[in-house]
Amino acid sequence: MHLYYNNDQIKQMQHREKIITKDGQEIAMTIFRPSQVISKVLIIGADVTTSQKTYEKFAKYIATKGCVVYTFDYRGVGESLTNELKSYNASLNQWGFMDLDAVILHAKHHFPKHELVFMGHGTSGQLLGLSPASQYLGNAIFINTSLTCWRYWPWYAQFKISFMKLIRPLLSKIYGYWPGKRLGFNQNLPSGVTLELYDWCSRPNGLFDFFPDSNFRKIQIPILVYSFTDDWFSPEKAVKSLLSHYTQASISWMHLKPSDVSLKTVGHSGFFLKKNKTVFWEFIAQWMCLSQSIKTAV
Repeated sequence: MHLYYNNDQIKQMQHREKIITKDGQEIAMTIFRPSQVISKVLIIGADVTTSQKTYEKFAKYIATKGCVVYTFDYRGVGESLTNELKSYNASLNQWGFMDLDAVILHAKHHFPKHELVFMGHGTSGQLLGLSPASQYLGNAIFINTSLTCWRYWPWYAQFKISFMKLIRPLLSKIYGYWPGKRLGFNQNLPSGVTLELYDWCSRPNGLFDFFPDSNFRKIQIPILVYSFTDDWFSPEKAVKSLLSHYTQASISWMHLKPSDVSLKTVGHSGFFLKKNKTVFWEFIAQWMCLSQSIKTAV
């Protein structure tokens, strides 16, 4: 039996917390916790273009279904930015090896008897394979996550990335960080994060030219995957390439046109918009309850 709560009640059940990673960095989390029955724990990993605020309404909704939900900011982003962003030392591999690892271990320690589920948006679906604590997960959900690699992207996306990589050194020298907001993105980023991101983009096998996929092969859980044709970050070939490294996982993958779900657009982050609650959120809540996935060849 699950208890259901209204938004006013959920507001009283959420609290902010800060934890320290193995290398001494402070990570800001928000924990949404139902007051009585808890069925599972959902950890939401943000994309490189977003902060934990993107997932707040979705997290509140899932919490009404009896789940504890964690949202958090990686180092150098959002509420985890502890110093001036200029010359802030951070990288994508630290996000996976240290930050995500610390959040999973926190959830495991505080909810040892409950199944942990990870939701990775965009880049976080790659970072999961870098986290040693991924062994404690029972299920995972990927939203528009793919291998960051130029050869899988359409020509116009390759042009955009090539241009941004060309101007990155100059902008980093001027600002001391990546001025994403000035370029029309959602947030600014530490220079080291964008440097590593563009290094992954430039290699024929993305991050796997830097890190072995041995940890990816250790993940033996059901993974539900959503990707959308109107998101240039996640073309079908790039999604398929990343999923092929999760060789021991049971994968259920839906690569959809927005019209397949009666929408005009979804894009990279539209999954988390409240207006799409009945289209996506309700199914996710049901899937988490069932904890089942149909194995699909990738």
